Amino acid sequence: MLHVWRTERPENFRKHLRMWPVAYDALLSAIRYDPVFSNSSNNEQIDPGEQLAVTLYRMGHFGNAISMGDVSLWAGMGYGTMDWCTWHIFIALLWDTF
Repeated sequence: MLHVWRTERPENFRKHLRMWPVAYDALLSAIRYDPVFSNSSNNEQIDPGEQLAVTLYRMGHFGNAISMGDVSLWAGMGYGTMDWCTWHIFIALLWDTF
């Protein structure tokens, strides 16, 4: 639904990811080609845009507002996968600060 909301209902996109589509696109373009999103495995990584969406959703709904189970159902992935997505996004965002 994010793909539809992004163009047809940006207010719904913002409600779920806590940022407007134009800001999401700018953030994604800044991190999309970070080395953390590539590997030498036969298993393809989840698209960086999906990883960013999961991370933003988690960050915007943390605490008593939502459970990890709810985020898992929303994203269609397991807890461990959500953790890896979040880890990758934070590495991409913060790597130059170390």
